Amino acid sequence: MAPGEGTGDIESGKFDGKIPYVRVGRGNQRLVYFSGGGAFLTAVDADGLARGKAKARLLAPNQTMYILGYPRGLRAGFELDDLASELAGTIRNHLGRSTIIGNSFGGMIAIAYAAKFPDLTEKFVLTNSAYAFSPGFVDTLQEIVKLGERGKVFSAVLKMNDLISRPWLRGLANVGTWLSWPRAKRKLNPISELTNALGSAMSAAESLKAHLPAIKARAVVIGGTADKAHSEALFRETASLIPGAKLVLFPGFGHEMEMEHGKEFRDALQENLG
Repeated sequence: MAPGEGTGDIESGKFDGKIPYVRVGRGNQRLVYFSGGGAFLTAVDADGLARGKAKARLLAPNQTMYILGYPRGLRAGFELDDLASELAGTIRNHLGRSTIIGNSFGGMIAIAYAAKFPDLTEKFVLTNSAYAFSPGFVDTLQEIVKLGERGKVFSAVLKMNDLISRPWLRGLANVGTWLSWPRAKRKLNPISELTNALGSAMSAAESLKAHLPAIKARAVVIGGTADKAHSEALFRETASLIPGAKLVLFPGFGHEMEMEHGKEFRDALQENLG
């Protein structure tokens, strides 16, 4: 394992000097978590360690979880397949065969990964993710990209909070974004890192759909029927195209299940990791 910073059951670092990670726990089962789109924008630092620790303790209290970020400098129009291959090289060299959890944007990368690298995929869990975005959410993503291209970074970041379903929680997140912005903006990667990633994801639906039947690992798709990014129909279709996949749908749950329904989400995840 690459050397990292931290003590005890948590550390952070960069695999091969490129792929940021946070490791939490020392359980026997190794989980590798492909992060959502926000990981293209934020660096792994002391705040990232704290967030990673909280996430892992919520989702995988008895396992070892590696939360992966993404390399810097991905060009506009990069292929998700190429990013999946780069992550596979890192995982092969440093971690080996693992249970893969792909969340949100990370789930789209994980689809390509699990299909192309069955030897590295022990089990496959797709959370809050499908092979494509809902048409209405594509409009939101295009708005984020345009805001980023105009240099309106704060507005683009604030727009990402629209994924939170509960109005009071979305309002709280917006206030938190406002209050933390003077400090947070100094730690952000260039906004092009996020907008390039979103552009690639929006154009990847057909290739990702074609990958689904090639996934051989035991698979489960976990989603909510009120998800703004992926419709119930997309969750159902994604699960139906993965051989033998199980579908777990929560009525009325939105995209940010980890935040809004932590216990239910964790229980569903743990039930399907055994």
